[in-house]
Amino acid sequence: MKFMNRPLQSAALGSVVALAMTACAGAASVQDSQQNATQHGTIGMALAGQAPSGAKYRLRNATIELQGPGPTSYISTEDDPNRTLFSTDVIAGLYAVAVDGGWHLERVDYTGQGDAVEASLTSPNPQEVSVYVGVRTPVEFHFQVEGEEIELDKGGIDIGITVDD
Repeated sequence: MKFMNRPLQSAALGSVVALAMTACAGAASVQDSQQNATQHGTIGMALAGQAPSGAKYRLRNATIELQGPGPTSYISTEDDPNRTLFSTDVIAGLYAVAVDGGWHLERVDYTGQGDAVEASLTSPNPQEVSVYVGVRTPVEFHFQVEGEEIELDKGGIDIGITVDD
């Protein structure tokens, strides 16, 4: 049986080690992505609500900022102005959720048309919330309009607004 010369033997051993490291890195990458997939919870936001008087409102021209363990995320109400709720999966952990400036509320009539109304945000901004693995985390922003409180649409809504008018 012939033996390889020393430089060729070293090169072959180096190739085997490199292939083994690549395989291990690939396996670790698959394991990391599987672990990350199980490390998520959900944050959502209601973008519309209703007052006890029956008046309907929707949040417009708002950017919701989510700061937490992952990259900062931004949700814009103008991506789909008729959308009544938003929900997204995020990495579990502590988040600061803020309604950035420039927003307004619209009172929506029976045809779906909205007119801007004067409103104030009366809840803390930002709000700190803990998102747990596999759990929906509720956050509610409270608004006041003409002394009336707005009850948000429920059912799978995780972050919402209320408005008093």
